[in-house]
Order: sequence, then C-alpha cells, then structure tokens
Amino acid sequence: MASFTLPLLLALTACGDSQVERIDFQEAEGVHAPTLTPSPDSEGASWSLAADGMTIGFGKDPQAPYLSLACELSQDEEPRITVIRHAPADPAAKALFAVLGESLTSRLNLDAEIVAGDWQWQGSYPASSPQIAAFASGKKLQATLPGAGTIEMPASPLPAEFIAWCSAGGRALEPQVIKTQTPD
Repeated sequence: MASFTLPLLLALTACGDSQVERIDFQEAEGVHAPTLTPSPDSEGASWSLAADGMTIGFGKDPQAPYLSLACELSQDEEPRITVIRHAPADPAAKALFAVLGESLTSRLNLDAEIVAGDWQWQGSYPASSPQIAAFASGKKLQATLPGAGTIEMPASPLPAEFIAWCSAGGRALEPQVIKTQTPD
C-alpha cells in the first residue's frame, strides 16, 4: 500500500491550480444534522405499569418514561409488543436499537413515528419473538439508540411478566403444575 501513496501525493501536488470548494452540508438544501440527545440519568429509575394497564414504562415517576413496552391485542393477529424509545427523532428516520442483557442481546429496528404529537422511536414485534428476548430475561439491561444515548436498567421481573401476560392474550396466566417423579 505504501508504494501507491507516493505517486498519489505527487499527483495531488501537481494539481496546484485546482480549487477546492468547501460545502457546509448543514446549510445544503434538504440536509440537516440529526437530533442528538444525551443519555438519560437512569439512577433511581424503575419499571412501572401505566394507567392504561397495557403499557409498562422505565423511568422516574412522575416524569415521562425513557422507554415503554406496549401490548397490542387483536383478535386477528398474534399479540404484539411495541417498543417505544421516548427520545426525539427526525421524521422518516430509522435506527438499530441495541438491548444488551447479561446473556442475551436484542437488535431492534425502530422507526420514527408520531407518538403523542412528537416524533419518537418505535418498533413492533410479535410478543413471542426472540428479538425481544432480552427484555424477558429479568436481568440487568443496557439499551443504546444512536443519537439518544444509553439507558441503564437494573434487573426486574416486570418486563418478563408483562411480555408473558401479553403473549397469553392479556389474560391471567394459568399456574403451571410441575410433576416430579420419585426414584424407584
């Protein structure tokens, strides 16, 4: 590779009469800098059930949550979990939301959607999807969205219970009877 560097440098210096034009992309028509927000301070934040009974949120009460999981039930389709990262988003933007657990990692595709009049990040998955398995682990999580920082979440059984409840169609789960065999 070093053998190509010298001829390239000589060719560039020989073009002394050429002019270089600087373009400021932030001022170019239709191009703007993405919305960037810092990581939220999640110290003391926790999961809680929303008043609608169909959503759980991670945040600090009484503030708006940083992240929500919403259960969508339909008679025609499998129950779905909608992941909402409450952070500003640019219209029509798309991002990969990484959720890292102690033993599981989920990479979720989120799109900019209008939520309560603001553009925020959202993606919907079947409640049984392995893509949301990190939330169902009950373990400590780190969730990172480019431009919106990282959320640190302590271990909690609530997301796993919520996802199981939603998967069951929003009905009370039947207790499981475990039969044990005694050795002969």
